[in-house]
Amino acid sequence: MARFSLHAVAPDRPGIVAAVTQALADLGCNLEDSRMARLHGNFSIVLVLEAPGVTNGTAVEEVLAPLLEPLALQLFVRPLAEEPAVAGPPGERVLVVAEGADHTGTIARLARAVVTAGGNVVDLVGHVAPEDLEAPSHLQVTVDLPPGATSGLRAALDVLATELQLRCEVRALGHDGAALHGG
Repeated sequence: MARFSLHAVAPDRPGIVAAVTQALADLGCNLEDSRMARLHGNFSIVLVLEAPGVTNGTAVEEVLAPLLEPLALQLFVRPLAEEPAVAGPPGERVLVVAEGADHTGTIARLARAVVTAGGNVVDLVGHVAPEDLEAPSHLQVTVDLPPGATSGLRAALDVLATELQLRCEVRALGHDGAALHGG
């Protein structure tokens, strides 16, 4: 069974999700993984889809071609390996929440702290608050860490929090993403 990664972006408006997913359903595609969000006035779609009987991404692109102009949709489709990559040994999954003033390079420095602790960023959601609001900018980063690496990540984030005047919190999560009590 062929699998593809589909990335699309268009100016936000009602009907994008309905149009794209209907065209894919009409082709017989099954959406295995998805992330869709409005980002700064644009709607972004990232999908992993299974496409029975499809041998290359051209068929996926062709079924979506009628949507490109009316939705101002930009599209990228690429094939994926039959089997997803297998992750390393189970460790710890944590949620890093960082709030405070926006600084250039904050995400890069936070990601470097994760890598230095031996971890991997598996999801990241960020929002920069408008300057006229008193609410801080907000990051939520889901991280997989090797066993016992949480304390090293916490120490690195404490340094980052002091330097950038952020409030950083690390919460233990289950591998399903649910918060664990006592984390």
